[in-house]
Amino acid sequence: MKAKQVFKHIGFTVIMLLPLLYLFLVWGKLPEQVPTHFNIRGLPDEYSSRSSLAGITVLLCVIVLICYYLLHFLYKIDPRLVNKPSSPAIEKIAVVVAIFLTAINFTVLFSSLNPAGQWVSKLKGPLLGLLLTFLGYYMYSLKSNYFVGIRVPWTLDSNYNWRKTHQLAGVIFFIGGLSICIASLLFSPEITEYFLMSAIVLMVIIPTVYSFILFKNRDTTPGYFNKET
Repeated sequence: MKAKQVFKHIGFTVIMLLPLLYLFLVWGKLPEQVPTHFNIRGLPDEYSSRSSLAGITVLLCVIVLICYYLLHFLYKIDPRLVNKPSSPAIEKIAVVVAIFLTAINFTVLFSSLNPAGQWVSKLKGPLLGLLLTFLGYYMYSLKSNYFVGIRVPWTLDSNYNWRKTHQLAGVIFFIGGLSICIASLLFSPEITEYFLMSAIVLMVIIPTVYSFILFKNRDTTPGYFNKET
């Protein structure tokens, strides 16, 4: 591994562990009972001890680290990527997912300190929208693999199907993510929540149906059975 990559991983590891430092700094300011769950309006509806909050923070940090390094070194364990150069798209997705989950970790901590600010409802929509937007941007050029992307039987069976499906999915995720960001700024938390759920369902269903249609028309599609990636 090159020194530049090592320093990059160290830097991102520090960033992903920053919520633990923040927790340490604000520990004395946290009440004994802190909100750990929020309803559709972003208001706290479940409380736990601050020790439970610390456990949640640590767990999220562990999940972020696992996601980042699993995605970054996916080419070492995925049969479709072994002996191939590390995919730039997957590496960038790893960074985006790590930043998103770290931001969620900070949001939970900050909301526990300031429950009246409804920070969960204010930030959840924009953060998720940005995540989907970036995923859409990188999904467009995502290579076939067993871990990331629209992994249905038809995309995994054909590189042509995978490429076409993810080109469509990339556009849909990009537009859908931006729409969620805008909706979260214009509408109430309740309306945004329903819009978000509806958008995500459509963003999953449309590429899946399109992939199946490509599969049904495979015999009349030139290049469908081409094994080249």
